[in-house]
Amino acid sequence: MSKPINVTEADFEELVENSSIPVMVDFWADWCGPCKMIAPTLDQLAEEYDGKVLFAKVDVDSNPNLSVKFFVRSIPMNVIFKDGKPVDQIVGAIDVFAGDADIGLLKSKLNRLFKQITLSKRDEIEEAYSNLEKFGVKVNREGAGTLGTKMVVGEDGVYRFQAQETT
Repeated sequence: MSKPINVTEADFEELVENSSIPVMVDFWADWCGPCKMIAPTLDQLAEEYDGKVLFAKVDVDSNPNLSVKFFVRSIPMNVIFKDGKPVDQIVGAIDVFAGDADIGLLKSKLNRLFKQITLSKRDEIEEAYSNLEKFGVKVNREGAGTLGTKMVVGEDGVYRFQAQETT
């Protein structure tokens, strides 16, 4: 069972900026009602994304330099880091619940980020096929994902793979 970890100015670089996996940092304060309101959601997401995304909490009152560094002007503020850099953020508790019906915008953003990180070439090809087929395009999947192949359209209008010519 994974829970968000407390991060301070002293260990932020080590735990967040040097993390090998994405990190979702919750900038919060003990006196902040909306911060307390979203805490159970963050706990739930930490369990769901255990090993895929690290969840961290930064108390803005105890770590003012981090608040300045990441332009925290309102809390809660949730920042998603990838490769040590902030790539997305959500400010305020209302937005956390404004997206998908169940966990909300934060989960949508994490899923999108996680999908971008984990898609293999084969997954990308399968997704492309599915999208083509949704529009009624015929696809012959034989040879899909084989190195040295490319997708071409035959005279019959069917997309298929053929070996690429080497030069």
